[in-house]
Amino acid sequence: MQASNGLIITAITVSAIVLFICGLFMMGSVKNAMPEVPEIVIPAIPTAAEIATLVNIPTTEVDNTKTDQVWELIFGSCEDDIIEVAESDVKDEVSESDLKEYIEDNIANVDKLTIKIVGLDDDKTETEVKELGYCEVGTVEMGDDEDDKSAVVTLVYDFTYEDKDSDDIHKDTITVTGTVDYDEGEFNDSDVELVYSL
Repeated sequence: MQASNGLIITAITVSAIVLFICGLFMMGSVKNAMPEVPEIVIPAIPTAAEIATLVNIPTTEVDNTKTDQVWELIFGSCEDDIIEVAESDVKDEVSESDLKEYIEDNIANVDKLTIKIVGLDDDKTETEVKELGYCEVGTVEMGDDEDDKSAVVTLVYDFTYEDKDSDDIHKDTITVTGTVDYDEGEFNDSDVELVYSL
């Protein structure tokens, strides 16, 4: 009985090997018989920067000359008032002792120098109105009577410093930038902040 079992096991093993070999041949012939599938190429999606280079937006210059002239004609006196008062308020806040103190704090070897404030260079004074606030010219009104007014004033002071050891005299400037805010547009209710720079 054991001999018949060995024969059956041998027959099953040989059959399995034959089936395996036949399967290999069949796979090769099926692979050769199948049509070749083309490779799918997914195009690259352009970036926003690439698209932006392809878009041509023409630029046109807008002439605001007439608008600026009308603005100046109507509200120029309101702006002039702020400029005049703001410059005066910032100049009143600046003191020669504060200028000297800032210079002494920011120049090396100050103990060997004699510092002299020459004066304000009026030609370099600049004022920019940040908030016009309420403005009334004739029958034309703009803004609310509780709107704040604001301006930035830049003052440039000339100064000299002399080296006590060599008697060399050097000239330089100190810039004072004053931001002036008028609460509810009242010129008598102001807040002035000063920033110094060399």
